[in-house]
Amino acid sequence: MTTSNVLEDALDRVFQLPVDTKRLLALLRDLDAKSAKDADALERLQAEHLELLRAGAAADPDRVEAVASGLAAAKRRLDQKLEERVAIAQQQHEVADRHVERLTRDAQALESELRHSGELDDRMEEVEVALPPQDALLPGALVAAATTTDESSEPPLWILARVVEATGRDRVVVADADPENTESRYTLSRKNIVVLAGEGEEDVVQARARLGPRGRRVMAIYPDTTSFYPATLSSLPQVTPADSRDSQFAGKLSCVVQFNDDEDVSGKNPKRTVLCKHAFVL
Repeated sequence: MTTSNVLEDALDRVFQLPVDTKRLLALLRDLDAKSAKDADALERLQAEHLELLRAGAAADPDRVEAVASGLAAAKRRLDQKLEERVAIAQQQHEVADRHVERLTRDAQALESELRHSGELDDRMEEVEVALPPQDALLPGALVAAATTTDESSEPPLWILARVVEATGRDRVVVADADPENTESRYTLSRKNIVVLAGEGEEDVVQARARLGPRGRRVMAIYPDTTSFYPATLSSLPQVTPADSRDSQFAGKLSCVVQFNDDEDVSGKNPKRTVLCKHAFVL
């Protein structure tokens, strides 16, 4: 069973529970209305029976018998409705129990499916996100650099850059990593710098812990550029097979993303493979 099927079955059961509960509550409301009428009738018969008892020998014997019979019948009807209420309450309890048991099985099946696909790994809970320290800005280190300042009204333009030098306590000089723009240099605040994981500095588990689950918003380098753009993580990091047709990723740690506003002429947003070291979470 696929992950989507497990989720669909679980959702069906979740949506069915309110339907079953509403049906049983409707039965209880109907019983309450009927019980109220029987209770009123019983109260009237009790009052009349008391008056007949007070009248003693002057009371009509046939009427006394009819009222006593009515009292017994009214009490039987109320007792029966009480038993029905208890039965409906027990049925509601059983329905809820069945739903909980089925949802528990669905959760276990989903967990098993996610473990099989590699999207859930117990080791991730034990791994601290292994990012290079922000103060380890050695010359030549690759970083993501926001080349627009916080005061700018435009959104930051993130580029792949190399550290040239650290100047002062909070300033870093970086150069564009694009071979055609090596003369482009920027002096930036350290808060506008993200140190990237170097080749071989993290494994699959660490990369997954760093980037998070599928659907996470990330920044990633658009193919054939040195610029980072907002994207959504479509698949978890994994090592691309060494015999992959795309030699750029063969044997390397990569992930799949969908970039914002990247729809083709048909309106579909393609999935694109990027190196994990070229993706980060803001």
